Amino acid sequence: MTSLMRVVGSSVAIAKEAGNVIRKTLLSGKLDIVDKAETAKEFDPQTEADRSAQKMIIGSLSHLYPDLLIIGEEEGCDSIEESEVVKEIDHEVIGKTCPESLKDLQIKDLIVWVDPLDATREFTEGSVENVTVLIGISAHGKAIAGVIHQPFYEQDVGRTFWGVVGLGAFGINTTKPEDPNRFHLITSKSHWSDSLKETFASFKDATVLKAGGSGYKVMQVIEGNADVYLYPQRGTKKWDSCGPEAILRSVGGVVTDGLGDEIDYAAVEKRFHVNWRGLVASLGKDHQKVIEQIPLKTKEALQADYDVKTKL
Repeated sequence: MTSLMRVVGSSVAIAKEAGNVIRKTLLSGKLDIVDKAETAKEFDPQTEADRSAQKMIIGSLSHLYPDLLIIGEEEGCDSIEESEVVKEIDHEVIGKTCPESLKDLQIKDLIVWVDPLDATREFTEGSVENVTVLIGISAHGKAIAGVIHQPFYEQDVGRTFWGVVGLGAFGINTTKPEDPNRFHLITSKSHWSDSLKETFASFKDATVLKAGGSGYKVMQVIEGNADVYLYPQRGTKKWDSCGPEAILRSVGGVVTDGLGDEIDYAAVEKRFHVNWRGLVASLGKDHQKVIEQIPLKTKEALQADYDVKTKL
């Protein structure tokens, strides 16, 4: 088995176990919420479920692949006892053949991006269907493989999407038939801002859906419940976008920033963790049309933000 498929197989098994940890934490009622926000105007919660899930994910991957570079959302919760390491490799992944273009990748070529609990705010508010575990794998700056585990799908049954670019995606429900008369944009529920309102006013023919969590919103695009995930402002991070992007690309989809450029996963310095120029994800059909329809004022603001925040 190639290095990439071993890491993907481990990631699928570990993501499922992290989902169990999240469910158990919720049932215990001991969320131990901490606000990570840098200003009083924001609310960026972290819970015991975030911390415990990341500890399991990064601790397990680090133990199994000591040379693997792993970047996680939460800080200071990566150590794990050997007895807690998830050593299983998902059987479905084992049965797949790595795409020819990715076969030569070694562990040192890979970067793993981890969001142990996407949609934490919704989790604390009881909207648990939005919660996902995200593990993305990049190489040479591009998202190439990913896992989205939804622990509360159908209450507590859970389900897992995973994909490798060039191989395909697995675990996905049948996509709804295309409706030429429908145009649904999906965007953030918890970060709805005045600038977003102004931008979405340009899409007069669209129905705007709102939901929590980047992983959940990309799932809606993949399954045909939304046409485009549009978030033309800062807020998402590389660990929010890498896994979902890889899965979407594996079924022919497209992910760019708000200016239409690809997301670069090669720069690992902290100032580059943020998707400063926003995020746009689709199955491809309406992608360029949406990029062109984003107001020039919005695009200029995105570029200005990027220039200020990423310079040394």
